Amino acid sequence: INAEYMGRFTCMIDYNSPVLGSQHAGISSIAEFKKDIASCRTFCFLHELEYQLQNNLIKGGDLNNAIVIVDKEVTKDELDHLAKIFKRTAIEVAPQGILNNMELRYQNEPA
Repeated sequence: INAEYMGRFTCMIDYNSPVLGSQHAGISSIAEFKKDIASCRTFCFLHELEYQLQNNLIKGGDLNNAIVIVDKEVTKDELDHLAKIFKRTAIEVAPQGILNNMELRYQNEPA
């Protein structure tokens, strides 16, 4: 497919989460992909991370290349346990509900 013939792409997704509302993203041309989409990181919700850890399903993701959305109350003990697993001295929850104060590259990065 010739890239110049690719049209506009838009995406709307709703995770049914009070922490992460509806997300929208769009590009007018495939040429915008590298600048606007390619650097987005994978993400998961904290409750999914717990399941993945318990079932040995994480094979390369860490807190440097993945965003963890905190979708439940967490105790200091839980944060300390996660810090130990990810070999960190400490892990915190940022005000916007993201683990370890990771800043989003785009407001709608999870889209």
